[in-house]
Amino acid sequence: MSNDTPKFRAHYGLTTRRKKKRRDVQAWRFPRGIDRSLSEKRGPMPKIGYGHKKEEKGMHPTKLIEVLVSSKTDLENILTENVAIRFSKRLGEKKKLELTNLAKERNFKVLN
Repeated sequence: MSNDTPKFRAHYGLTTRRKKKRRDVQAWRFPRGIDRSLSEKRGPMPKIGYGHKKEEKGMHPTKLIEVLVSSKTDLENILTENVAIRFSKRLGEKKKLELTNLAKERNFKVLN
């Protein structure tokens, strides 16, 4: 989800710890009761407009496919051109510099 999309919680999502851990309580269901506080339009409600196109789902906002790279072999296995590379946070500075040079040679966009 993008940053401008509000976080929709289920009605009983924050009442108790027991209910907070249950996935069926956390999943969003549209309120249909007449006395529910959420059905009286209090708080953010999901609408159809928050969806994305099927082709754009999972893509970076620059319309490039985001790939996580943690080694040189990961970088060499990338075959397509429209790829944005994000390095693993466990990489050290020396290895990250080495991989950024390889990515620049292959004309990949580096995100971090």
